[in-house]
Amino acid sequence: MGFARNGLGWSIVCVLPVFLVVVENLDAQQPALAITNVNVIDVAAGVVQPDRTILIAEGRIIGVASGSNAALPDGIERVQGAGLYVMPGLLDMHAHVPSFVGLARRVLPLFVANGVTGIREMSSDSWRKSPLSNQIEAMKSLATRIEDGELIGPRILQTSTGAVHGPVRIRPNTSPQKSAHPFYPPKTEADGRSIARYAKEHGIDFVKVYESVPRNVYFALLDEARKLGVEVNGHLPKAIGLLEASAAGQRTVEHARALPLACSAVAEEYRQAVDAFLAGQTPWSDAARLHSHLSDVLATYDGDLAQTVLHTLKKNETYLVPTHITRRMDAMAADSDYRDDPRLSYMHGILRANWKKDADRMAELGKTAPFVEFYKHGLRLTGLAHKAGVKIMMGTDATDTYCFPGFGAHDELGELVKAGLSPLDALRSATIVPAEYLGMQANVGTVTKGAFADLVILEKNPLEDIAHTQAIRAVVIRGKHLDRAALDEMLESLESKRPK
Repeated sequence: MGFARNGLGWSIVCVLPVFLVVVENLDAQQPALAITNVNVIDVAAGVVQPDRTILIAEGRIIGVASGSNAALPDGIERVQGAGLYVMPGLLDMHAHVPSFVGLARRVLPLFVANGVTGIREMSSDSWRKSPLSNQIEAMKSLATRIEDGELIGPRILQTSTGAVHGPVRIRPNTSPQKSAHPFYPPKTEADGRSIARYAKEHGIDFVKVYESVPRNVYFALLDEARKLGVEVNGHLPKAIGLLEASAAGQRTVEHARALPLACSAVAEEYRQAVDAFLAGQTPWSDAARLHSHLSDVLATYDGDLAQTVLHTLKKNETYLVPTHITRRMDAMAADSDYRDDPRLSYMHGILRANWKKDADRMAELGKTAPFVEFYKHGLRLTGLAHKAGVKIMMGTDATDTYCFPGFGAHDELGELVKAGLSPLDALRSATIVPAEYLGMQANVGTVTKGAFADLVILEKNPLEDIAHTQAIRAVVIRGKHLDRAALDEMLESLESKRPK
C-alpha cells in the first residue's frame, strides 16, 4: 500500500532507561538525532507524557524514554525540547498534488512546513493520457523521489485512479473525458469491472468514483474491486444512496454533501431523479443539480433517519472525510476578506486564476442557494457522526479552491472542533484514525519506538487549544530536523508577488 518503506534491515531492542545501551545493541547503527526533555502528545491515550527524550536513527524512532535518565552518545544532533511539545506528523487524507516536478516543488514543501508528513493523493492518474494531466507512473516516480530525499514533501501514502465519471455528466455543458481505454467512460457492468482490474494491474490503491457513475457500473465495479482487494473511495455517486454505498463496500465518502442529503426526506426522490436522467429517461433539469435542492435538504432533515444512517455507517466501518473547508468556501465565496487571504502569496499563478474563477461561480450561485446554512448543517452532522462512533478523517482537498496545501490541515482541524470534536479527537482524525485506516499503526500517527520519525515540535499544547497545532517550532520528517528558520526559509522561497 502506497510508497512507505517498512523495514530498515535491523531490529530494535527494548528501550532501557539509558540510550547508550540501546545504541550498543543496534549492530553499529548510530543514532543521528535526539529530541531531549520534551513533552510527548500521546494521541492514543489522550495524555501528555512529560520530560521525554526521543532518539532517532535512519528515519525511525528507536527509543522514547524519560529525559532525566537518558544518557546520550557524543556526535549526534541534539534538539532541546524543554517546554515544547511533540506530536505525530499530520496526515491529510484528501489531497491533490501535481505529478509534474516543476509544479510539485511549489506545493509539496507547503505540507511539510505545516507539519503534514503524509497524504492520501486523490488524483494520481487520469483517463486522458495527456502531458497536462497526472499519470500514475509520474506520481509513483514523484513519491519515490520524495522517499529518497530528492524532493521535500510528505509521504504519498495512497494513490488513486482518475475520477470515474459516467458517460453522461451531472453538470451541464461538460462532456466525458476522451480516453484511449475502451472501457472509459464506463457504460456497462463489464466496463466497471475493467476499471477495477485497471487499478489492480497498475498498482493503484483505490478507484475514485465521482458524481455521475451509473448504478449498474457502480455495483459491478465494487464487486470486482472487492474480489481484487482494491478499494473504492471518493464522492458519493448521485444515483447511489449513502446506505447503499456503505453496504456495497465504498470505504470512504468525501466531502460534507452526501451525509446531509442522506439524512433528509428528499434523498430518495433526488436519487431517483438523477438515476432517470443518467439513464436517458428524462431530459436535463435541475433535478440533477444538488445546490437547487439544498433548501429542501435543510427543511426536511430527519433526526431519527440521521441516527439510522450513522448507525449503519459505524457498523459498516465507512469512514467520512468531510473536508469542511470546501463547504466553507461555498459559503464564503462572496466575502472579500475571505478571498484576500494572505496565503495566496504561496500559490502558483495558475492556481490563483482557477480559484478566482471558481469562487466567482460559487458567489453567483450563492445568491440563491443557502450555502451558509448548508455548511453549518454539515458541521452539526459531523459532530453527530463522531458521537455515534463513525470514523472521521481529516482531509482538506488541498489545491482545490482556497484549500491551501499544508495550511488547510490546521483550518480543517479547527472546523472539526467547531463541529463538536474535542482537540484530542480532531488530532486523532489526522493521526491514529488514518493510521488505522491505512493499516500503518506501527509507522505513522504515533510517537513510539519503531515508528517513522515524522514529528511536529510545537511551542504550545494542542490538547488545550487546537489552534496550537500552528505554533510550530520545528518539523522532523524522515528523521531530518527542520527548525523554524529552515521552515521560514522554505516558505519564503515559495512566496511570489500577488497580482493586484
